Amino acid sequence: MAIAQEKTILPLQFAASPPYGFVSDYQAIRVRNLEKSLPEIIRGILSQHSNKSVRRGFVSALCNSRSYHAARSSLTILQQNFSPLTRKEKPKIFEASTENDQIRGFNEVTRFISKLRKEFESDKD
Repeated sequence: MAIAQEKTILPLQFAASPPYGFVSDYQAIRVRNLEKSLPEIIRGILSQHSNKSVRRGFVSALCNSRSYHAARSSLTILQQNFSPLTRKEKPKIFEASTENDQIRGFNEVTRFISKLRKEFESDKD
């Protein structure tokens, strides 16, 4: 079904056993620690999709975060893989932070939003 819908299939191996089915014919990304494996998983996704669409997806995920952890994860991915943010992305994220209190939960995210605020205030001067 996924192939018929042209969906990306990224085989991941948790624990000792490889994924079942035809996916086992391909080498899976071994995941022992999801946070440490995330950059490799993202590279796999980027190899199949345009950088621009994946980038928009992570900006949207950050702006619509439903938990502090999700916000931190999205911001970390953006900073590690898509820096620097564009002039369109920064105000979108800043505006979302004023409307979505889940974005301001962790120190890393709060510091980032504070930097954006200072940037916008200095642009007004």
